[in-house]
Amino acid sequence: MYSENFKNHKNYIEDPEKEAYKDGIRRIKSYLKIISQRVNQENNSVIKEGELRPTPLLDEKAAITLSSFSREEVNGPYYNSWIEEDQKFVKKREFDYSGVTKYEHDLNEATIVSNEEREEARKAKEFYAKEYNAHTPEEIVEIWKKKQEKGKSFVCELTITALFDKYFGDKFLVVRASNFDDYKNGVDNVIVDKETGQVICAFDEVSDRKDGEGAKKKEEKIIKIAKAGGTHIKYGLTYKDNQLLKKAIKNIPIFFLAIENKELENLVKSIDLSSSDSKENELETISRLLKSLEVQRSLLLDQEIPEEIRKNLESFNKPLNTLNQILLQKSSIIESEVTA
Repeated sequence: MYSENFKNHKNYIEDPEKEAYKDGIRRIKSYLKIISQRVNQENNSVIKEGELRPTPLLDEKAAITLSSFSREEVNGPYYNSWIEEDQKFVKKREFDYSGVTKYEHDLNEATIVSNEEREEARKAKEFYAKEYNAHTPEEIVEIWKKKQEKGKSFVCELTITALFDKYFGDKFLVVRASNFDDYKNGVDNVIVDKETGQVICAFDEVSDRKDGEGAKKKEEKIIKIAKAGGTHIKYGLTYKDNQLLKKAIKNIPIFFLAIENKELENLVKSIDLSSSDSKENELETISRLLKSLEVQRSLLLDQEIPEEIRKNLESFNKPLNTLNQILLQKSSIIESEVTA
């Protein structure tokens, strides 16, 4: 039921109209713009005087853009025709996920679709037109995307990106994956060791219920992916000679990061991105997430997995230790301030 799906707000943060919550979202989005500006400037640093400014590597929400990987761009590896095919794939997925594909089919199919399905599609079209002034499939998809951005999963993704950059951004590049790699390969975030250029892992965030049901499903998913050799990131980033390099990355370990709904809401309300000062609740969330990564790494190493992904999981131990050391240092600062 397309109209009922749009009226159903169970997938959204409870009482999102609270000012503290809305302010938190604004702070997070503003911080993601800063990340994008910083990374885009780094990408532009190799441009010679007089050359055209390139397509931004990251959009305003710190997600990798497909068009920036064109061979016409800085260090771009792909032909435009390849990128256009991936953009078509993204568009199709958005049409499918939003319900547009089905309802357009049900309205236009003369023989297979039942009268009930056709009537449901007609009501859906009326609903979009009346409630959102959306009449075309493209307009309806845009409404769906705006709704998705209010969803807990999307908010979780933005929050973790901002939080990890705040605490680890000096040593690690933390950005959101392209929409292609999100839809195709199930990747929300990519984290790269700036010193070695190693893509140490990919994240798939989940906002979870108290019973942890979402996390259980994700655990089964990452085991399946590891047994298949890890995930693939077509629009990936790495470092070579201290410069950003655009390339596809294979055999990447993927982990899920789960934040319980209430914890996410409280984190969004209180998150402080105006300075590098640590906050106790932020440290607690990151500490729990890092411990979760350690558990998942051990779990995957206990599986029968291909050698390539096993090597990458084993090498993940060093950057994971670095993340924990950074966190320990910042936690010590807070403790010394409390006892002072």
